[in-house]
This record gives sequence, structure tokens and C-alpha cells, in this order.
Amino acid sequence: MLLIKNARLSMEDSKVSDILIDGGKIIRIGGNIEVEGAEVIEAGGLLTTSGLVGYCSPETEGAVARFTPGIRAIEELDLFGRELIFYLNQGITSIVVHPKNNNLISGSVCVVKTHEVLIEDYVIKEDAAIRVILGGDEGLGERMAEIRSFIELLGEYRKGKEVAGREGLKVRFTEKILRKRHPVIFRAESSSAVLDAVRLIERYNLSGVVETSVENRYTLKALEDERIHTIRERRDAPPHNLEELQEALEFNRRITRFLNIDHRVGEICVGMDADIVIWEEDPLEAVSVIIDGNLIGRINR
Repeated sequence: MLLIKNARLSMEDSKVSDILIDGGKIIRIGGNIEVEGAEVIEAGGLLTTSGLVGYCSPETEGAVARFTPGIRAIEELDLFGRELIFYLNQGITSIVVHPKNNNLISGSVCVVKTHEVLIEDYVIKEDAAIRVILGGDEGLGERMAEIRSFIELLGEYRKGKEVAGREGLKVRFTEKILRKRHPVIFRAESSSAVLDAVRLIERYNLSGVVETSVENRYTLKALEDERIHTIRERRDAPPHNLEELQEALEFNRRITRFLNIDHRVGEICVGMDADIVIWEEDPLEAVSVIIDGNLIGRINR
């Protein structure tokens, strides 16, 4: 058992609480918790939050009209050594990992802990979402035609028509994913691509989010009107102040809910994974990082 004493769980007040952890899970939150034999970490009134969820989308130069739904980010993982230390120093305890290609249907996204252990221990979700790269304006019409053609094949397959060959393999794999209601992340690098993503989400009733840096107010209004969430920035850099930390925690709530992992990570609640960061505030710095109830990193104060 691990017991964190005198943790301040809110930025708004100075109230402190104790957090009891067992089996990698938070089992109790309250005042004056005492458990004989538990390892104790004294937070000393420091701000204590859930571990941050990192999101680092690979850079794409356009998009290739290829369909590779069978590519899985979980099978391309290379997240050890220096990179893990970098994430831990930022208070990032889990990260969304994308396939390393710029194909139209790029493959499946996974979410893993930033702790070097056995693969079965650090994976939160192997196939958390499907990544679709619409890219920018150049060649967008061709890519949209490819998507429509593929969706028509998928519709025929659902009606019982046999789809043979390589296209059949793609269709069957995609149907399996969609049947499990995996969400779709659309990467859109132009206003036109953003609007096309909105149309696809609406028409096919997808659970979709749009990853974009487009600032056009008309496209932003279209996203807002349809209540489609956006991912507008990389989340692999440290928060420098409390305002940035608050934004990171809000991103935690949105991305974990979208990827259906909010029952495990993203907040400090009873029953959640014990992924916790204790922060020094001036300057803002992670001084203790806990993943699955294990103290991974600690900086002596």
C-alpha cells in the first residue's frame, strides 16, 4: 500500500487530503487516513493532480490515398529510455501514440503508460481509435472520393455481399473496428479538410474528433455547431504555470472521455489508476511522479 499525506487536490483552496493506494488503484481519499505498514509520501500541502495524458501527433506532409487500417501503433512502439524520462519530467504518465505514416486511413491509435515495464502492464488500450489523415487542399478531392468508395464497399459488405481480395481484408478489418464503436481521429490541415471531416462524422454517425491547427472562424463555427471536439495542439511539452496546467487537466478530461479510457486515467478518483503527480508551483515543476501506485520519479525538495 502507498499513502500520500496532505495532498492539495484543488488550485482554488488550501484544503489537503490523504490518498490511499493499493494494487495500483486509488482506494480511498479523505482526511487523516492512517494504515499500518503503508509506504508514506508526504506531499506537504503541494498541489497534487492526476498524471497528464500526452498527445504527440506525428507531422504529416500531405496525405497518401492508401488504406492501411491493419497498421497498429501498438506494434510500432519505441518509447523507452530518454523519451520516457522526458515525459515523466513533464508529469506525463500516459501518452496517445499514433501510427507512423501519412496514409489516408493510417491505422489504429494506442494509449500507453510512460513507464518501462512489460508491455501487457503499460498498455491502457491497444486499439483506442482509428486515425484518418485528410491532409490539406492538394489532392483532397481524390482522397474524399477514395473514402466514399471505401464506405460504399463497407455498406455492401454489411448487406451480405462478399468483397474479395485485398479490399475485402480492409473492409472486414474496418467493419470489426467500427462494430466496436472505436472513435475516429481526423487529421485535417485546411478549412476544406475540416469541413469534409465534419460531413463524414455527420453522415456516418461516427464518434469523431478533428485534429487541426486551422483558425478559420467559419470552420470553427461548423465544429462548434455540430458539437465536434477538436485537438488543436501537441500535448508533449511541460506546463509552465498553473494556467497551462489547468488547460492540460481539461485536455485530460476531454481526450480520456473521447477514447473511452476515462474509467482508468485522467482524474484523481476512487477506483482510478493511481497515476499521480505532485507539483512545486514556483516555478511549476513535477517533484514526484507515481504510475500505477509506484513511485517512478522523485526530486528531493
